[in-house]
Amino acid sequence: MQGVLKKGAKAAGTIAILKNPFSWIIAGIPLLLTSLFGFALFISISLGGENQLESGMSGEGAGGTAQVSSEVMRYEPLIRKYAEQNGVGEYVGLILAMIQQESGGRELDVMQSSESIGLPPGAITDPEYSIQVGVKHFAEVMKQAKGDVNLALQSYNFGDGFIGYALERGGYSKEVATQFSHRMAAREGWSRYGDVNYVDHVMQYYNDGNGSVVVMGDGSQSFDVEEVHNIMKQYLGRPYVWGGRTPAAGGFD
Repeated sequence: MQGVLKKGAKAAGTIAILKNPFSWIIAGIPLLLTSLFGFALFISISLGGENQLESGMSGEGAGGTAQVSSEVMRYEPLIRKYAEQNGVGEYVGLILAMIQQESGGRELDVMQSSESIGLPPGAITDPEYSIQVGVKHFAEVMKQAKGDVNLALQSYNFGDGFIGYALERGGYSKEVATQFSHRMAAREGWSRYGDVNYVDHVMQYYNDGNGSVVVMGDGSQSFDVEEVHNIMKQYLGRPYVWGGRTPAAGGFD
């Protein structure tokens, strides 16, 4: 909200035929598992992270899907209720992602919305009221931002005064957000003003349908299984090479 810091090598070879007609299957299982695990890890890292995959709670809306913690997901019915009341029902998933960033669902003022009604930070002690106020404020800035999600999100953090400032400078951008933050901090005599990375921080928990990486509420990453399957199919027939790092090297691990 406004003015607050938001929070490893062997060469390739042939596989010997074993006397037991079924033993090749048994012997091959560890190799297969190792290969698949290595490939899955490669895909995970290439998509941006080395974290173990963990389960997460999924909250959906017409605008996209959020992967959030159970603490946040428990508020989904209330979010949907007030989102529909305020004409932003398609943004339920995005609002869930906002709450994951704002409080992780572990504070009473779950949307950190008290300042939007002139109260001190954290003054709201009723989670439902926090959601009611926060969703209404989000709907208002979304309307003022003319549906520009990034601009609306940053304005939720900075306050709606950012909207006019940004529109006069070509709309939302990280540079414009940084300029506004510095300006407001100087005016208020503060070292910092708001979170210039608020949009990125919220969107790390949200998939708008145009991307494949989804970050769970605990910070671990998941990915689109169908996309991984399609990538794997491209390498069918390539030989297995212990420690091989790239398909172009004649084979890979």
